[in-house]
Amino acid sequence: MNTNNTRSINHKLKNLTKAFAANEEIKRELALLGDTYERDTLPLRAQLIAGAEVIKRRQTQYERELVTQWGGLIDPEGDIRFAPFLPGFSPDFSMLFNPPYPGFCEGMLTGFIREHYLTRRQRGEEKNVEIGLRYPPTKDTLPLMLKGITTLLPYMTKMENGHVKVTANTSITFPVREGNAAYIGYKSLVIDPESGRTDLLIHVSGEEEAGLLSFDVVRSALLHLVSSRYFTANRCRKLLA
Repeated sequence: MNTNNTRSINHKLKNLTKAFAANEEIKRELALLGDTYERDTLPLRAQLIAGAEVIKRRQTQYERELVTQWGGLIDPEGDIRFAPFLPGFSPDFSMLFNPPYPGFCEGMLTGFIREHYLTRRQRGEEKNVEIGLRYPPTKDTLPLMLKGITTLLPYMTKMENGHVKVTANTSITFPVREGNAAYIGYKSLVIDPESGRTDLLIHVSGEEEAGLLSFDVVRSALLHLVSSRYFTANRCRKLLA
């Protein structure tokens, strides 16, 4: 990243922070006025609206410059939320997960997650970052799905042992005897961020305890999920043996 451009963008972020602070001060003044006449608050309200418009323009300019530097393609008249994720597009995920102000690059993180066939699982107001597979993987979606998981892995909420859990959202059903069937539910991928080793947590119908299938890397675990849709009944039985 060009040093001058970086300084310029950082300077704009500082100005935005100051503008936010000024508007917050105006809001506090309005609150203190309480029940005073409406005409007394009109100048402050007008100033607040004007300040908000200035902030919005500065935000838009700042974010468009950032997205351009990240390698995003933006329509001059378009919304940055709809910037396509080109192969060279590499946003600063630390900023997206910890935005410098409310509404920063709104929708971009969600767009990236959806683009890679993933989904974000968020509980209420918690800041936990939990990712799941949006659909069972296929040979066509696996490359982007793998890229999305490995890219987001450093920012995801870790378990007590330091591993990261990705919801699998995949299951298979197979016959066990005439008229009856069993299923294997792939609950989640449990990934060691340091080694890449991945355990598939599975639940088998009729079994109380969950089982584990271990793989050396995330890709191998995803390939297993892709191939599972083609498993024969005998293959399923051997898997559980």
